[in-house]
Amino acid sequence: MKLKAFSLALLTLPFSTAILAENVASAPPTNIVSFSTEVEKNIERDLLNVRLFYQVEGKNLSELNQTISERLNKAVGIVKGQSAVEIKGNYRNTTIRYDNEGKKNGWIARATLVLESQDFQALSNVVVSLDGVLAVEDVNATLSSEKLMGVENELTQQAIEKFKNKATLIQNSLQMKSYRILDLDISSVNEPAPIRAYAAPRAAKMTMLSAEAANADNAFLENGKETVRVRANARIELLKD
Repeated sequence: MKLKAFSLALLTLPFSTAILAENVASAPPTNIVSFSTEVEKNIERDLLNVRLFYQVEGKNLSELNQTISERLNKAVGIVKGQSAVEIKGNYRNTTIRYDNEGKKNGWIARATLVLESQDFQALSNVVVSLDGVLAVEDVNATLSSEKLMGVENELTQQAIEKFKNKATLIQNSLQMKSYRILDLDISSVNEPAPIRAYAAPRAAKMTMLSAEAANADNAFLENGKETVRVRANARIELLKD
């Protein structure tokens, strides 16, 4: 009986050893260091977006629609004369007008034209040509997707180099032989929201932008700058051997 029990214990020994080896292999890494690096660059916005409109009110919907169509067609014809300017939006809508007692007393028709260009001067000239046809609602200077992608690629390389230098510095300072990357997350942290470069009177005021106002202080040429940032969040394991 004792002999059989001893033999059984010997048979289970390799299995126990295998479990121990597995636990050792799956043990979490030690000497872990987390840190981040960040690089940034200030660049000029290279894309200008202008929203223009025309709004008219009245009781005859057919006449309002005809007026809107004439305005839009004239504006589009002017814009098409400048190849550097692109029409990004061309739409119209009609809403019911109510009096102070809440009763329907007419219609409000509105046309909107959205223009975009990387040639700020060309777009400014087009807007001046549209004086008396459409009013400027707002102007936004932004970064084009092509320029943003190029800058992000450049900054990504710089962020990785900065990460490598910092990881090596930590390794050498702690007298470790090498390091192993556990996690490396690279992301752009720049704010995508454009900053308004110029704002004309709102639609409620129904005032048309004059050629003099469009040229004042080079409003359409003040594109401004934007800061693009790329950050690398890392987690490394320092190795002694």
